[in-house]
Amino acid sequence: MDVRKEVVYSKRAEMVVLGYAVADADGVKAICTVLQKEDFYFTQHQQLFLVIREIHKKGFALDVFLLTAELRLRNTLNQVGGSSYIHQCMEMFQNSGHIEGYIEEIKRFSILRKIKPIEPSLKPSLLTCRAFLRNRDWPTSSSLRYYIFFNRYGFADKCVKRIGRKVLIDPFAFDSWMQEQAR
Repeated sequence: MDVRKEVVYSKRAEMVVLGYAVADADGVKAICTVLQKEDFYFTQHQQLFLVIREIHKKGFALDVFLLTAELRLRNTLNQVGGSSYIHQCMEMFQNSGHIEGYIEEIKRFSILRKIKPIEPSLKPSLLTCRAFLRNRDWPTSSSLRYYIFFNRYGFADKCVKRIGRKVLIDPFAFDSWMQEQAR
């Protein structure tokens, strides 16, 4: 069984974004305008997002105590993992940077889950160029653009999938391509 085809979510990204909404006053506005309930893969994250959005719509300043109290009133606090899980999400946000990248990752996985039945050949392991470069020293963004644009050594044919103007990169195909180039 190919594990790459099964991964269409990032629990860490979802937790970081939810922690951002609770810990930062601007976070609620940012995620409520960009994300929807369906963008979250995990049911507990969908429930948290709905409560966070409702508190925001009512005009209250969101904090962990208000969120916990609202979840307790709805008898859903244990379903979302309790107050310790909310604190864990906030801690994950405090230890991470580039929140826009996490929001983008959630949207990307959401799109991949929606288009998967339409295009079965599309691998859910595809990453945007920014996400692909995030944890890599090489290639640089300029060399990546060069390899994609000029299809240098068959890079674009083997590693790149284009959906409209969106350029997605398969990291597993990239690793295989790198091994081929090393020979």
